Amino acid sequence: MYNPYPYLPEYQGVTNNTDPVYSLQSISNFNTWYSQGEKFNNNCHALNRNNILHFSQDVISNKSMQPLSPKHQPHNFSTQLPDNFLETAQAIADSTGLAVEGCCLAIAAMISAATWGRLNVQLNSSWIEPCVDQVIEFGPSGTRKSAAIAKLVAPILSYQTKLVREYESRAVKQENRHKVLKKIITAHDNSIVKRLHNCTPEEVEELLSECEQFHSSVEGLARKPLSIPNLLLSSTTEFGLMQRLYEQGECQAVVTAEGGMLLDLFSHAGDLVLKTHTKESHSYRTGRGSYELKKPAMPMCCFPQFEVAKNLYGNDALRNRGGTPRII
Repeated sequence: MYNPYPYLPEYQGVTNNTDPVYSLQSISNFNTWYSQGEKFNNNCHALNRNNILHFSQDVISNKSMQPLSPKHQPHNFSTQLPDNFLETAQAIADSTGLAVEGCCLAIAAMISAATWGRLNVQLNSSWIEPCVDQVIEFGPSGTRKSAAIAKLVAPILSYQTKLVREYESRAVKQENRHKVLKKIITAHDNSIVKRLHNCTPEEVEELLSECEQFHSSVEGLARKPLSIPNLLLSSTTEFGLMQRLYEQGECQAVVTAEGGMLLDLFSHAGDLVLKTHTKESHSYRTGRGSYELKKPAMPMCCFPQFEVAKNLYGNDALRNRGGTPRII
């Protein structure tokens, strides 16, 4: 049985008050009583919190929660979309059982990913918004969300496979040219160093000028191959996200049905994720390197479960920074 009351041993002092041991034992007893008093106070607070929690649980268990109903009927935006757009959404809805309106929003997010965040929408003469849609649709388990994601991401994976084949055919030649040019530059620099012996200051300046002209003439002739093309994001850390955006043209698409990746992304790199919605510049410096992005973009199409919605919308820091209002 839980007992918040502390155990305070009886004081057995020394009869002789002039004995130094008496003073030391009095201080020890005082420290014991003080620590036991703090423990008693903490136990009382814990007992009070437990009583309040049990009372609240009893009250909630006897009540039934009614779902909220919208005050106004939502606008049927699907009537204003092109026919082929609606046909694609209807095909995905028929094969997965999801709502047509949700499939329309998902296709819009995939179009944003396909355009690589390069398009802007001019709302009026003084208002331009980047076309970077971050769509997150929540649903219960067992509703074939993963099947819908597989159909939506198939065109991007097909195009990525094509890019990888082109990259592999060029990367080998580019790497060989890079190695040969590096040897040529090293040989040239070594010859300049040998000619520097017993030179006058004027001759040194001429050799340095000659070296600079050589380096400027070969600059960019055989650059090191870029990273392998990867259009879909796989890293959720801030440094990993920065590196991928820097290497992949400042854009990465987040297409997943797993809520864990989404939560890690907002918790580890929430500030950068918010900036990718409006394409704001961002810089990151660490011991492993420094990166600076001018217009990063990160379109999203995610189908997590309702538990992820509770964690996202219950995040005070994310809500105060305007993170949840940007999610469609």
